[in-house]
Amino acid sequence: MLFRSTAALQRHAVVLDLRADTGVLTWEALRQAPEGGTWGLCASERGLQSMQQMSLQLPETERPQLLRGDYRDLAAAWQTSEAEEVRFDAIIGRDALPALDAPALQALTAVLAPTGTLCLHQHLVGENQRLWSLLRFEEQDLALRALAVDAEERLYAAAPGANWSAESLAAALSEAGFAVVQARVDEHHGKRLISASMLDRFFASEASAYAKALR
Repeated sequence: MLFRSTAALQRHAVVLDLRADTGVLTWEALRQAPEGGTWGLCASERGLQSMQQMSLQLPETERPQLLRGDYRDLAAAWQTSEAEEVRFDAIIGRDALPALDAPALQALTAVLAPTGTLCLHQHLVGENQRLWSLLRFEEQDLALRALAVDAEERLYAAAPGANWSAESLAAALSEAGFAVVQARVDEHHGKRLISASMLDRFFASEASAYAKALR
């Protein structure tokens, strides 16, 4: 896990997972800090119910404290819970920022302990490989290629967070009041079989945003 070295959790640490819907980081935080306390914000009602069901397998004293909402709802969630005096040694999250909201980022500093750490793993959507880069066009089809490139780039431009970079995220956190901000980019390379069903999902499905953009 990314935060194993970055957040350096102690056994008695109090941790907040900003995106606990899947529980991936939440359960890891519980394992690393069994003597502290783990809280989780679930962005969806389905995620909250799923986490609550899984938590029932643990003794009551070891279960994470779960709330509904995302980081923009943090202040309101705290006012309606018993956590108003809680200060976190670590705040973690994977793809936990649906938008760069300056007041909400500042609210994170209010619930973070003076020596606490914020550790985020954010997918930079704009860096994704483009489908058009996988296509081979004949010379007589270069005009069609230009249309395909334009359609996909417009689709990405409209996606939330498409223009984010490690630098812009670091700048937003610095402006929000975080004292020391470090950012790094990890590239993920993998292979995927282009199946008939995947092609149908991209080009034939009526629900496909990509197909609509091409049309």
